[in-house]
Amino acid sequence: MIQVCSNYNETWVSDCELYRTRCLCDEASDECLNTQNKHLHIDYYGECREMPVSSFSYQYNCKYFDLQKIASITIVCVLLDLLRTRNG
Repeated sequence: MIQVCSNYNETWVSDCELYRTRCLCDEASDECLNTQNKHLHIDYYGECREMPVSSFSYQYNCKYFDLQKIASITIVCVLLDLLRTRNG
């Protein structure tokens, strides 16, 4: 199983477990331990880690992302590089 990091910066055992938790909360099941989990989604694959931030608060260091597992992050990194270049 591949661990995943949620949008709440919590490491989950698998994407299946994360989606199961979200589903339970979406359906207002008694098994839902936190109603906020109905907004749960995968932020990236792998164990959660602190992402360094540069002098611009929005500019993340893209080398910490596994781009083979998360192809969409490439677009984000390109946009952040453009913003950094534009703002000097």
